[in-house]
Parts: sequence; structure tokens; C-alpha cells
Amino acid sequence: MRILALNHNQYAVAAIAVTLCLAGFYTIIDAGLSTTESGGFEPAGSDVIISDAEAQQTGRDSDGDGLPDRMEQTLYGTDDNNPDTDGDGLEDGWEVANGLDPLDSGEPDDRDIENTNADGEDAGEQNETFPDPDNGPYGDPDRDGLTNEQEAAIGTNPTASDSDGDGLNDRWESLYTETVQTPQGPVTLLDPLNPNWGCPLLTPQVEAEMQVIIGTSTWNSYQLVQTAIIPVIQF
Repeated sequence: MRILALNHNQYAVAAIAVTLCLAGFYTIIDAGLSTTESGGFEPAGSDVIISDAEAQQTGRDSDGDGLPDRMEQTLYGTDDNNPDTDGDGLEDGWEVANGLDPLDSGEPDDRDIENTNADGEDAGEQNETFPDPDNGPYGDPDRDGLTNEQEAAIGTNPTASDSDGDGLNDRWESLYTETVQTPQGPVTLLDPLNPNWGCPLLTPQVEAEMQVIIGTSTWNSYQLVQTAIIPVIQF
């Protein structure tokens, strides 16, 4: 049996899917059990009916942050009526999906800097983990040169320095991204979300047309990236 290694993003997606499935399952199980005099549980019967309101409540997302209320209340500890519980400008759902802590803004507040036991072992451990600047809007956990705030705006993964896996750093690509309109359709070069050097639109004819559109020197720069830099540089 092969065991697959999941990254933070994959774990978050898997957790969301599993929790959504189990939320409905536990609702039915909870309704189908009744407490006995001894404190245990016994089946309440086969005529259990789940109302439409209860079914809708399972997947309700009151604050529109991408996390169902039930998950916010029971799994993440976030506020189901506030899309940004920690107030760092990053939505709870986006932080969870990208492996960040939706309860940590990355900035200390009065409660965090209280000196309860400066020499104590517990205080030292707490300071090492919370607050973590990498969880805040200006953090850069993948060290690609883009802050979490910038990655959220671009759509890249804040915990992966090369979101599209083409060997080029997200920030570098975002600085040099260029979309060229060709007769065959738009082609975006150096897109941090798409390793499109091998895309079907880049036929020899389209490449020749793009060279005319953006100029020979600019096209040669892109060609240099394609033929020389990509195979060598790894971030």
C-alpha cells in the first residue's frame, strides 16, 4: 500500500470535505440515540426524521468566509459571524485552506505581552509559537518574497514558493507576468498560477506573432527564461 504525503493545503481541503460529510452523519446519529437511566445510550428507533431546517443548518455559512458555521464552532474556534476572526485582513476560510492560523493575526496584543512568568518554561514556549508573524498579512511563510496579503490578492499559495510548480519563484513570475493578445487567443507569459510554457497555444506560428507584438528584445528575454533559466533555477 502506498502512503501519500499531503501538504498543508491538501490537509485543509481534506479536513473540510471530511468534516462536511461527518457533520451530517453525526446529526443523524445524535438524533437516533436517547439517554437511558444508567447514563448510557440506546437506539431511539427507526422513525428518526431530520427537518429541512436542521439539514440546512449543517452547511450554513453565515459570514460567507467559506467555512460552514458548524465547522467554525466545533473545529476551528473561529467566529461564525465574522469572516476574519483575528482581524488580520485575511478571511478565515482562505487561511484554513492555505495552512495558516485563522486565530493568529501575527501581531501581539495586550494579552499576549502580559508578563505572567518571564522566567517560566511555559512562558518561553508560548512566546515561540504565538503570535507567529508568518500567520499575519505581512508574513511570508514560504519565503518567496510575497507577503500573505499579496499572495491572497494574486491567488498564489502562501506556503509554497512556487505555486504552479514550474521552477520559478512566485514573486519573480508576478513581477514579469505579461498577457499577449494573439489571433489564436490571449497567452499569459510567466503566470505564477500556470506553468504554461508548454501550453498548446504556444505553437511556432503564435511564438512568431508574439515576437512581432511585444518586440524582439522582450521576446528574447522570455525565450531565455524558457530555455536557460527554468531548467537550472530551483527556488
